[in-house]
This record gives sequence, C-alpha cells and structure tokens, in this order.
Amino acid sequence: MKRKIIYLGIAVLIVGIYALLIAQSLSTMVSVDEWIYDKMIDLLENETYVIEADFNSNTTIVVNIITYQHCIDFKFMDKINYEKFLAGEEYNSIINIEHTANYMLTHWNIEANKTYVVFLSNVGQCFEKMVEVKIGISKAPPRNPTEEKAILVKVGFGMLAVAFWTFMYGLLKEEGS
Repeated sequence: MKRKIIYLGIAVLIVGIYALLIAQSLSTMVSVDEWIYDKMIDLLENETYVIEADFNSNTTIVVNIITYQHCIDFKFMDKINYEKFLAGEEYNSIINIEHTANYMLTHWNIEANKTYVVFLSNVGQCFEKMVEVKIGISKAPPRNPTEEKAILVKVGFGMLAVAFWTFMYGLLKEEGS
C-alpha cells in the first residue's frame, strides 16, 4: 500500500511535467483559408529567388519555408523596401533570417492591395537546395494561446507540488513501518 503512494506521486509528477511541456509547445495559431502559392524551388548555388504577391487589407499573410538540404537566407518585406534593397539603400524588412532551414511567418496586413516580396538567397552557400515555399492567406488574425498556456502552466506546477508532497508522504510512511 505504501509503495502505491510513491507510485502515485511519480505518476502525478510525470503528468505535471507533460502539462508544462505542452504549455511550452503552444505557439501562434492561424488557419489558412487559401494557399495562393505552393511551389518546390530548385535554388542553385549563388542564386536568389523572388516571389511577389498582392494582398487585400485585414488578412493574415502566412509564409512557410522548408528547405530539405542545409539552409538559406530569407527576407520578407513590402515592395517599396525591396526596391530600396535592390538599390543598395537602407531598407526595413519585416523579417530577415540568415541560415534558416524551416520558418513559418505570420503577418497581419492592414493596407489594401499591398505588394509583399519573399526573397530567398543561396548566395555564399555551397550547395544546390530544394526549397518548398507556401504563401497563404487567412481572414482571421493570428491567435496567441496565452490563456491556454497560463492554465497549463498553473496546472503543471500545481501537479508538481502535489507530486512532491505525495512522494514525500509515501517515503515517510514506508520508512515508518
């Protein structure tokens, strides 16, 4: 009977740790209504690839980049800043990631008929790469599950406390007999 209390404490500990891991894995959620671009690109050594797309206002832009060999450089910016980038002027990009293998970007667009640019670069890299690029839109803004995260963290830490005291009680009962 006394060992069952110890096993119960260990089981509660495992469930508590699992709840904390789930809370840490929650990230921004967005459901894509339509994929407007879905292509596998063969990006050669020292090559760049540009994708331009127009978006309506009040939509979430979702860009998903997956490389299957090594890493690439990835920039996402509006067309005005892309033209500044090409001219060698100072520019602002929404995202500028160097040496990424997989990346998913969500961006809430508020301007009507705005053109955005996905810029992929294999310059300075040494291998040809296959890159899967998907661009989608969603009418709903991205949702950050902060409430769910907070609940899971509270439950997880609560279960860790219960597990500790249950385990200690089981050990004390076992030693007492």
